[in-house]
Amino acid sequence: MVEEDPFDSTFKESLLKSCGKNFKMSHTGCIADGLEFLKSHSPDVLILDLNPKGGNGIGVVRTIRSTYPGLPIIVLTSGENEDTATDVQGFGAQDYLVKGKFDAAMLNRSVRYAIDCKNRDMALSKHQTLLHTFIDALDHPLMLIDSDSGDITMANAKARKLFSGILFSGDAACDPTGPAPLPGVLAELIEQVKTRQTVISRYVNMTLEKGRQIRLAFYGCPLPSSSDSSGRVVLYGHDITWLSKLQPDWPVLVTAMEQFPEAVLIMDEDRTIRYVNPAFETQFGYSNAEINGKSPNLLIPVKQLPDLDALIRQSIEHGEAWAESLVCRKKDLSLLEVNVRVSPVFDDLGRLINIVAVTQDVTGKKRLKSIEEASSMTENLGSIFSGIRHEIGNPMNSIKMALTVLNKNLGHYPEATIQEFIERSLNEVERVESLLKEFKNFSLFESPSVEKNRIDVILQGFLGGMKKKESARHIAVSGPPVRDRKEVWAYTDPQALEQVLATLTDNAIDALESTAQPRIQFRLTESAGLVHLDISDNGCGMTEDQQKALFTPFNTSKMNGTGLGLVMVKKMLARMDTTIRIKSSPEAGTCVTLAIPTEKNRH
Repeated sequence: MVEEDPFDSTFKESLLKSCGKNFKMSHTGCIADGLEFLKSHSPDVLILDLNPKGGNGIGVVRTIRSTYPGLPIIVLTSGENEDTATDVQGFGAQDYLVKGKFDAAMLNRSVRYAIDCKNRDMALSKHQTLLHTFIDALDHPLMLIDSDSGDITMANAKARKLFSGILFSGDAACDPTGPAPLPGVLAELIEQVKTRQTVISRYVNMTLEKGRQIRLAFYGCPLPSSSDSSGRVVLYGHDITWLSKLQPDWPVLVTAMEQFPEAVLIMDEDRTIRYVNPAFETQFGYSNAEINGKSPNLLIPVKQLPDLDALIRQSIEHGEAWAESLVCRKKDLSLLEVNVRVSPVFDDLGRLINIVAVTQDVTGKKRLKSIEEASSMTENLGSIFSGIRHEIGNPMNSIKMALTVLNKNLGHYPEATIQEFIERSLNEVERVESLLKEFKNFSLFESPSVEKNRIDVILQGFLGGMKKKESARHIAVSGPPVRDRKEVWAYTDPQALEQVLATLTDNAIDALESTAQPRIQFRLTESAGLVHLDISDNGCGMTEDQQKALFTPFNTSKMNGTGLGLVMVKKMLARMDTTIRIKSSPEAGTCVTLAIPTEKNRH
């Protein structure tokens, strides 16, 4: 308490104690002692005489508020100065008491009220600081306008910087100094917002410092107050200079859209159709007027609605074009199959504003492709059946001949000759069994489970088993150096890939049969969205004619080969969107390269 009269201070301390509360009071007789006391103490509340010794009440309140903003202040005044005490509250005091007109309960209430009031003020100040920080961080100009006077009462950093020297002469955080009058078009905008109490926008051309020309879209939003005043207006600007530069090209772009051969459908952020081009009208039968304002679900059978929803959602989530094949429904209810490519459109704040869908009718192409595939399948089946007849017919003829001869001479042949005929027949049976096993393997991995996997881990696991098996044959097997090993991710089916590696390695081992120092080397590299897996050997190699026939069924140069190994490899790799390339030269060895995609094919 800062109180010149010691008796008054002692009396007030006794009043507080009579309330039964645990109060502790410190007293100084003049303002200088009080300020000195505050340097080393942190009281919960300050009780201050309005006319303290050595200072002016209002000036002291201002000083204390600026130096100790968190300290609650109660002012003591005489009856004739009650109006002045009320004014002091506007300069930072929380409450006032009139000397000789309060008791213990009033004093206790005032102390509690002052503390609670200051706590609320500090919390509000903290939130205001946070709000000002947020507004200052916005990347677009924002100003708060008094709708009655037209004065700019607040402006963020972007507004102060952009309009420096035009609307502002200072750079104080959020609170502008020396604001100039608003340009006429903005003043009109504020007046219209004030009158109509709704959000209104205007395009404004402005000349900034150094003569730079910009075009802005201003949005005025009313903030009504609880008083008789019409309140304030939030003025938000958006630089659209770049957009205005495109305007001369709009007729060209519109013409291009109208002439575009594929159907184009533009939706707003709520998935409501807002535009379709003439190609869409031709493809689906709906005119722009008929389909505008409708949902794209109108074009999709019920069973495919989840597919359309997933397509749009994935496009928005990934922020890029997303494509899928869908069955659609025309106006006449007939169906067509289309390739749909959906692209989201965002503004420079990252907000979704449009969704563009481009559709291509592939019904006719699919029908022609089916006819072509059916024709090709018929030719392939003829070739395959011919190969099967030959591959199974040869051992069956050998078995039949051996058993016929043995049957006629069973009573005459010695035991050793009979054993030879039996072994010859069993060898042919094993040949047929091997062929049937290849047919079984050919049907495996029809639908591989393609997921993102570590190719380096799959390769190391395969090499670990292979090195143990091939060490007895004295074949040097090497993979990527351990010191250079890193995580290599790509989309594949681990089991299918291991089956492919096993087949290719078996071919390499056969090619090394006559090589003095046989070796097989595996290498991993990455480029252009692909992982390249090389399997090279220093074996006998192949001629150009041999390489041309590599993927022909039943074509083989091996004594006991079926000619189906590489056919199955190519089939499995195609199912995994992986390609195979083989380079070879006679006596120089062979290198097989697999190109495995690092991104899943979603098109």
